Parts: sequence; C-alpha cells; structure tokens
Amino acid sequence: MLDGEAEARMRAATDVIWKAVHQVLRESELHPQLVTLAVLQVAAELAAPPVLAGGLDKERLAEVMGYVGQGSPGS
Repeated sequence: MLDGEAEARMRAATDVIWKAVHQVLRESELHPQLVTLAVLQVAAELAAPPVLAGGLDKERLAEVMGYVGQGSPGS
C-alpha cells in the first residue's frame, strides 16, 4: 500500500500521462485502438525490467501482458 505522499505523486504522474494520451487522441489522426495499443506497449516495456528482476520469468510476463492486451473483463 502506498503512503500519502507516494499516492499523491503517483496521481500526479497519472494525470500527466492521461493529458498526453488525450492530446494525442485529439491532435492526431491515429485510431484510438492504435493509441491504446501503443500505451500498452510502452507500459510493458517500462514494466518488464523490474518485473523480471523481481523473479517473474519471461514466459509468465508474456502471458500476463497478453491478458492485459485482451482488454478488461466485460469490455
């Protein structure tokens, strides 16, 4: 669980990311699905090194990222 300061910093970072993604969606002719896939790819690339360093093997990481790429339940 995050403490108050860490949670506030994470919220600030999330807000910056949301603004950037919304700007791309508004100002480009890219299809929203392509933007979403790009965001997922960036997230996976950022997450992979610390996750792998934490002991999760590459096959399991690929399985988890494949699940994430399928969308949320009920979508």
